[in-house]
Amino acid sequence: MHALKIPVRINTGACSRTLGSIFLLFILCLSTGCSSLQTLGLPFTPGRYRLLKTTREFVRQKNHRAPLPRELNKGVLATYRVEPGDVIAIEPTDLESAVRLPGDQTVQPDGHVSLGKYGRIMVAGQTINEIQTNIQSAISAVEKDAGPISVRWISWESKVFYVLGEVNSPGAYPLKGNETVLDAIIAAGNLTSSANRNRIILSRPTGPDDCRVVLPICYRHIVQLGDTSTNYQLQPGDRIYVPSLGFFDDIAQTVFPNRNERCPKCSSCQSLCPDGIENSNLTTNPTMMHMPLVAPPKKSEQRIPMPKPSEDPPKPDDTSGKLLRMNRLFRNSRVVR
Repeated sequence: MHALKIPVRINTGACSRTLGSIFLLFILCLSTGCSSLQTLGLPFTPGRYRLLKTTREFVRQKNHRAPLPRELNKGVLATYRVEPGDVIAIEPTDLESAVRLPGDQTVQPDGHVSLGKYGRIMVAGQTINEIQTNIQSAISAVEKDAGPISVRWISWESKVFYVLGEVNSPGAYPLKGNETVLDAIIAAGNLTSSANRNRIILSRPTGPDDCRVVLPICYRHIVQLGDTSTNYQLQPGDRIYVPSLGFFDDIAQTVFPNRNERCPKCSSCQSLCPDGIENSNLTTNPTMMHMPLVAPPKKSEQRIPMPKPSEDPPKPDDTSGKLLRMNRLFRNSRVVR
């Protein structure tokens, strides 16, 4: 029997259109960060935390060269103004004063504190000196012999900084006034394994219509080279953002591992200091901060030849040999004795 041959026609146009649609859908999901790819566990997801295009453009600017406070030249913060949540202590200076005030006062959400029978007074938005003057006036209006009143800090909770993105403990942390970028990352539990260490940024709060301040952070240079060019001192409200390591960034770092060793955002000097400079304490003498780090010149060692024990002492300028012979006879006679 002969096999029956049935002709099969394949519509190549429909297949190509189907493949093209699947490819376009794949590209669209990859470019827009479709969450379905991340749900499936595919490795080419862009990550949960990405940088905006505007942010990447701001990072390329030169505003990181500004003379901002850094690790080795920290400054003091602006005059602190009380906000809700802060705790202050209000008490008479004279312990024998008749004025009786409540204990530590937490500034209420409406900005007031309670003074007992002396009423409530607004303190939010004021400095400690201004609060002390206003409270002194309010108490003196009731008590004639109130005496001086002192106001001091107990704790300040209203000034914080934020660490967000690929860190182990993201959140808001209280600002003491001397923290740097490295301190903030360590306080947040350090970076995760998915963090992109080459694209960390520090952004500072600005008004709605003001310019934006976005500072790039060279994390590897801070921790490995001790480069403080981008280890900025934090200000109230600073945001440290650690983006995720995307698939293409991971491939680029694997294929080109030395690509980001030279960070253009850091200082231009990445050379080893001369021998002996690691023993100098730069923090004790502020004038040394502006001195060139040059090692002192090495002094040539000159050894003075010493006479051997068996040799005679050097001859004096007197060329007469009679004095030398007399000295030898006298020395030999002492030895014989």
